[in-house]
Formats: sequence, C-alpha cells, structure tokens
Amino acid sequence: MNANGIGLFLVGGGMLGVVVWLLHKLGRALATIAEVLAAAMVVFIALWSAVKLLGWLGKQVFQHWRTSRGVLAAVAWWQWLGWPSLAITTGSVGVVLVGWRLLDVVSFDRCCGRFLRAWWLRWFTYARNCPAGCTPAASLSPTAPCPSKSRSTSSAAVARRFLMLRRVVLRCRCRRCWG
Repeated sequence: MNANGIGLFLVGGGMLGVVVWLLHKLGRALATIAEVLAAAMVVFIALWSAVKLLGWLGKQVFQHWRTSRGVLAAVAWWQWLGWPSLAITTGSVGVVLVGWRLLDVVSFDRCCGRFLRAWWLRWFTYARNCPAGCTPAASLSPTAPCPSKSRSTSSAAVARRFLMLRRVVLRCRCRRCWG
C-alpha cells in the first residue's frame, strides 16, 4: 500500500465516522420527535375518549333523568347523613312494602304495586336493547309492525304477545333485526 492508498483509507474512515456520527444524531432527534408525537397521540386519544365518555354520560343523564335524580339524592344522603341511615331507611321501606304486600295484596296493588311492577319491568326486562337499537317492549307493542305475515289483532293475541315478551326477553322482533 502506498501513501495515496493510506491517505484515502484515513480520509474514507474519517468521513465514515462523521456520517455515522451524523446518523446517530439524526436518529436521536427522530427518536425524540417520535416520542413526542407518541405522547401527543396518547394525550389526544385520552382526551377524545374522555369527551366521548362525558357525552355518553350526559346523554344517559338526560335520557334517564329520574334515575339520575334518584342516584344524586342517594349520593347526597350518603354524603351528608352517612351510609347507615341510608341503609336503615331503605331496608325499613322495603320491609314495610313487603309486609303490606303480604298482608293485603289488593290495596298494595291498587296503591303502589302496579307502579313498582311497571318500574321493575321497564328497567330489568324491557330496557335491554337489540343490536339495531330498538327495545323489545317497543317492538312487541300492539301498534308495532310484526315480521310475521298473518297477524291477529284480537285482544287475546295482543295479550299473548305481551306474555310472550316475559318468556323471550332478549329476542327482538323488529323488522330491522329480522331483515
């Protein structure tokens, strides 16, 4: 190897070192930028999810305003008077209602039984939604269209349809779900 080859080798090695050093600095800068972008994306997704959650909660509060008001009253009672008084009062009311129901079914049903039963059916039976967004109670109402071809409109048939709802709670019979 002559002096020209050795000089070319040293200059090439030096330039390769400079290129590697520049690539290292560029890589660190790009990694920092990627970390900042990833952190910004996580913050954006978290904020977007929080806004969507708040929107959904607001919709639920306005859609079920009685329940929201009841939960707010229970939380306020719990906060100011404590959970023992809330539990004792709720238990006492429950015992009185059950005792009244056991002692005199007719007066209980006339005064508050039908309201409690309607509330129970509305929240624990009818309120479950089908994938299309309709409720089984609405799709089995006497005025709702039925997917079957022959539909009887007699009072016995309507009563059978409502009784069938208790047996098949989650099955939706709307046209959107049946195609």
